[in-house]
Amino acid sequence: MTIEVPKKKLNDVNISTDVGDIDFEGVRANTATIWNNISDVNFNRSQINSVEIKSESSRLNFNHTSFNNGNVKIDNGSIKGDNSIVRDSVFIIERGNINLKNMEKTCDLKAFAKNGSINFDYQDKPKDTLLKLNPSDGKKVVNNPNFEDEKTGNGKNILEFYTNHGDIKIN
Repeated sequence: MTIEVPKKKLNDVNISTDVGDIDFEGVRANTATIWNNISDVNFNRSQINSVEIKSESSRLNFNHTSFNNGNVKIDNGSIKGDNSIVRDSVFIIERGNINLKNMEKTCDLKAFAKNGSINFDYQDKPKDTLLKLNPSDGKKVVNNPNFEDEKTGNGKNILEFYTNHGDIKIN
């Protein structure tokens, strides 16, 4: 099913599904709430001011997208972001990896992977960022030369990552 909406900013988007992929293309919305059992969720060139996603089994993908006030919880799957900005958000995955690449320099988020790794790669030099990296049973690797003692600038943007069984890597 395809639903096309006017190009103006939406107030609320609410989607609940058992199966079937969910694709957002160029969507601007105040809030998006997605509840699904087994489906992929894809955002491309979208801007969501407040997003909540809960899923049993899903692959969340976002590209050239802005998330603010995000709350994402996936039991089994993956979270992949590219060329995006995430602010004031929490990503939780029970089984699977979180891979965020070419991310904007002022991202601010918490992430937890119970059985999986977290990889975060900056597009440009990070700005005013503090790293709080906590792998229980894994390695912590910071390959980005802009961090001194896991901090750049005043540290007002915080990347707080936890894994139980997995590595945390910052590039």
